[in-house]
Amino acid sequence: MRKYILLLFFAPFILFSQIKTELIVDKEVYRLGEPIWFEIIMINDSKKMVIASLPQERNKNLYLFKENGERIKCFGVFFYSTNRKYIPVGELYPNDTLVMQPMVILQQSLLIHPWTRIREGEYYLIGVGAYTVPGSGDTMEVPSDTIRIKVIEPEGIDREAFDVLRKNNAEVDGKRGRYKDINWFKLAERYSNSVYAPIMWYFGIIQTQLWGKSGMSFEEYKDKVSKFLRLYKNSAFSVGFAEEMLIYGWSNADKVNSSKEWFMKEYNDGKWKREVENIFDRQIQKDRGINFKKRLERLKKMKEGK
Repeated sequence: MRKYILLLFFAPFILFSQIKTELIVDKEVYRLGEPIWFEIIMINDSKKMVIASLPQERNKNLYLFKENGERIKCFGVFFYSTNRKYIPVGELYPNDTLVMQPMVILQQSLLIHPWTRIREGEYYLIGVGAYTVPGSGDTMEVPSDTIRIKVIEPEGIDREAFDVLRKNNAEVDGKRGRYKDINWFKLAERYSNSVYAPIMWYFGIIQTQLWGKSGMSFEEYKDKVSKFLRLYKNSAFSVGFAEEMLIYGWSNADKVNSSKEWFMKEYNDGKWKREVENIFDRQIQKDRGINFKKRLERLKKMKEGK
């Protein structure tokens, strides 16, 4: 028994070199103001199943550094629904890989919630995953290798589109813009050959959701997303739209599965196909899990008691 307890205690430390974290970005060079999409992948080269997780505080998921070593916080302050230090993502089996949820750094240069002050230059990124050996209770953080990216000034049509975005965005460098009053879909059409066109489409959909007279119905949302996917299927905003669909169409696992089937049919062979499938599959798994069934049973009892 004592030997078993000692093995359990040291298990997380023994496995440390066999559990790896990889950080993947969608490209190496970004224009000023482009969202920097990334995902954290965990690899299990051991012979034991572990529970993969991410630090709950987003600024501990990813570390962004300037060339001089100064750290820049990537995300704003969030209020968390739980006081847990780590959020479990899933079971990571021997000789297997688990893709954690894709995330995005919003550059302060032009996006709606300007958290991150990024200017032209080179930057370094380090992602952090974590794992727990079942039964041990200890969680170990595993940093990735360093990734280098470069941010450059836009030119030509991209410069024009960038200036329009800066002028009309909600807030840039403390100055209030005209975000609500702009027809972003028309601007996206005008600058369709610019790298910023997908951002304009995204703004247009969010604008209608937040400030439309009656909001946007699920069918209207699907129509907008369908057009976006046909035009920009390799854009990482496809991941964001898949997550939005869970908010619009979520009710139970069957409805989420129906949304997934529609989305994947529209998306077909898009660049972010795997990530999009993971988003839907995780929600379906949650909805069919034991906790969801317990909630349904409690709700049923509450209705019967009325």
